[in-house]
Amino acid sequence: MPAARWTDEVTTVDESVQPASAALRDPDRQGTLQTATGVAAWAAFGPTGAPAALLVPASDGILGWPPSFVRELEGNGLQVLVLSVPPKMADDAPAVADAAAAVLETTGVGAAHVVAASQGGIAAQVLAAAHPAQVASLTLLMTRRPTAAHLDVPAGLVAVLAPDKGGRPLLGRATEAAAAVAQGVVADSAAVAEQAAAAEAAGADPVTALLCFAAGEDRTLPPLPVAIPATVVHGDADPVVPLEAGRLLAAALGAEVVVVDGGHDLPWGREAEVARGVAALAATTRSAARRKVPWSGRDAGWRRPGRVASTLGVLFVVLLAAIIAASTIDVPYYAIAPGTARRTNDLVEVPQDRRFPPKGQLLFVTVGVGRLKALGWLLSSRDDDVEIVPESVILGTTPKGEYPQQVSQEMVDAKEAATVVALRRLCEQVTETGTGARVEQVVEGSPAATAGITEGDTVTTVDDTPVTTATQALAMLRSKAPGASFAVTVVGPAEGSPPRTSTATLAGRPDDPGRSFLGVTLRTRQQDFSLPFEVAIDSGKVGGPSAGLEFALSILDQLSPGELTGGGKVAVTGTIELDGTVGPVGGIPQKTVTVRRAGAKLFLVPKEQVAEAQAKATGGVEVVGVATLDEAIEALAARGGDRTGIPGDCPVP
Repeated sequence: MPAARWTDEVTTVDESVQPASAALRDPDRQGTLQTATGVAAWAAFGPTGAPAALLVPASDGILGWPPSFVRELEGNGLQVLVLSVPPKMADDAPAVADAAAAVLETTGVGAAHVVAASQGGIAAQVLAAAHPAQVASLTLLMTRRPTAAHLDVPAGLVAVLAPDKGGRPLLGRATEAAAAVAQGVVADSAAVAEQAAAAEAAGADPVTALLCFAAGEDRTLPPLPVAIPATVVHGDADPVVPLEAGRLLAAALGAEVVVVDGGHDLPWGREAEVARGVAALAATTRSAARRKVPWSGRDAGWRRPGRVASTLGVLFVVLLAAIIAASTIDVPYYAIAPGTARRTNDLVEVPQDRRFPPKGQLLFVTVGVGRLKALGWLLSSRDDDVEIVPESVILGTTPKGEYPQQVSQEMVDAKEAATVVALRRLCEQVTETGTGARVEQVVEGSPAATAGITEGDTVTTVDDTPVTTATQALAMLRSKAPGASFAVTVVGPAEGSPPRTSTATLAGRPDDPGRSFLGVTLRTRQQDFSLPFEVAIDSGKVGGPSAGLEFALSILDQLSPGELTGGGKVAVTGTIELDGTVGPVGGIPQKTVTVRRAGAKLFLVPKEQVAEAQAKATGGVEVVGVATLDEAIEALAARGGDRTGIPGDCPVP
C-alpha cells in the first residue's frame, strides 16, 4: 500500500508551535492560542464575513490539507480556517475539539463547516457533540464513530504506542498496538502494520493514530446526540477504517455516504468536488437551528420511540423514498452554478531564471455545469444564482458522449493560444507551422458562401500563393480592400478530395465598411508552434476555452518585473485568439457571483458582456470590459498595475 501522498504538505506544528504551516503559504490572518492541553495554531484564508470552513488536523505526520484544497474552498466563497496542534495533542480527540472551539471563538467565526479526515474526524464529532452551536455541518473523510477508546485511552496502551526514543522498531510497536486491542479488531492487523511501514518510509510516525482504527467499532455507543447536516466520504478499499465503518458512521449521522476509489488517503484529484460538497452543505445550513446536547458517554440518547415518533418515522420513510426516486430521474436540463476562483500563481510555470514571482493574484474563474436529475432541477430552480438551461444550450450539436472530449480540447487550445499570444506580446520569437487554413465557420450570404466555400474546407492558396496557416491567410485578406476579387483554392475534408478554385469578391464589414470581409472563421490545419522556452499551465479537470485571457495575463505577469495586478486580487474571464482578440464566454452571471464570494474587487470580462456581469456585481466588484489583450493590460495599468517589462511596440500579430 503506498504511503500517504501529501506528507510534504501536512499542516502540523512542533512542540514549540509556530503559526501557519509553510505548506499553506500567505495566510490572510494567523495566530496561536493556549489551551488546557497545549498551544494550538491557526491560519485563515479568504474574506472575513464569508461562511467559514474549519479544517481539523489528523494525526501528526500522516495526512495534511493540500494548499490546492484550501484554494478550492476559497473559490467556493468560503473563508478557510486551518487548525494545527502539537503532535502530543493530535491523538487526543477531546483536546483537539477544545482547541477547535477556542479558535472559532477567538476568530469570531461562530459556527463553522467542519472538514476532517482520519483521526481528525473523531475530533470533529467530539467537537459537534460538545460544542454543537459551533458546528454548522460536518464533512468527514475516512473515519468512524467515536468509541470509548477515543475518549479515554488507557495509560498503559498510550505507553505501548508512544514514540520510543530508545530505537524500538516502529513495526514492532505497531504489532504491539494491534495485539493490545485484539479483542475488537476490525481492520486486518497485517494491513495496519503495512500502513505503519508505508508511513515510516515517508518519515512519519503514525502508530498512535492507528490505535483508533485498529480498535473495533463499539456499537453500544449511541449516534451523535445532535442533528447536524453531514456528508461522509470513504475509500472503497480502505485497509485501516473499513468501508462498513464509514457506512455505520453515515447511518448514525443520518448522512449521505460518498464512496470513492482508494484506500486510507484523501481523495485528491477531486479537491474541487469535495469543496463543492462542503459549499453545498454551507448553502443549505445557513438558517438551520441546532440544539445543544453535551456529550454524555455510553448511555446518551437512548429512548424508546413513542406513537408520535413512530408515525413521524413512517412519514420520514415515505418522504425519503420520494426523494430517492426524484434523485434518480433524468431531466433534459443542465444547471450552470457558481464555481471556483483559483489563484494561477501556482498553476502557471515558466523557467525559474525568467520568473518574477507576483505578489498579487490573478483568479481563474469557473462555473459548475452539470446535468440535472428531477430533484436537482427542483432545488436549483429555487436558487437565484443558478441558471437552468435546456441541454441543447450546453451540447449544441455535439453528441452527449463526445462533449467531455470537446471541452477538454477547447482547454488545450486555450492554453496554447494564451502561451503563444503572451510570448509574442513580449517580443519572443514564436514560429507557427501548418498545412493550410481550415474553414471552421461560414457566414450565411457572405462572399465566402457565394464563392462556394463550405465548413470543413481548407484554404491552400490565395492568388496562387501557398497558404500554410490561418494567420497567413488572414494577413493576405486584410491586405486587400473591399471590392477586390481574388482566386482561392480549397480542398474538402474527405481524404483525397481534389482541389477546387473559385473567385471571391470581398465585401466591407457590416460594422466597419472600410475593412474587408470574407465571412469565414479560420484555424490552422495540423497547427504547431515552436516556442523559445516551455510554459506549463495546470488547468486540472476544468474544460472549455474561457480561461484564455486569464492565462495570457498570468504568463505576462510572471515573465515581467512589474506587478501587473498592482498587488491586488483580479478576476478574469474571456477567450483569447491568436491575434489577441478577447471573445465571449458562458456563465457570466455565475462567474460574477464566484468573483464576489472570492473577495476580488476587479473583474475583467469580454466587452460585450459587461452588462451581464454588472447585474450580479454587488459588494464593490468593479466590472471592466475588454476586447483585446492590450485593452486588458491597459485596464490593469489604469488601476494601479505596473506593466514594466511588457513592451509597448511589440503587438500581437
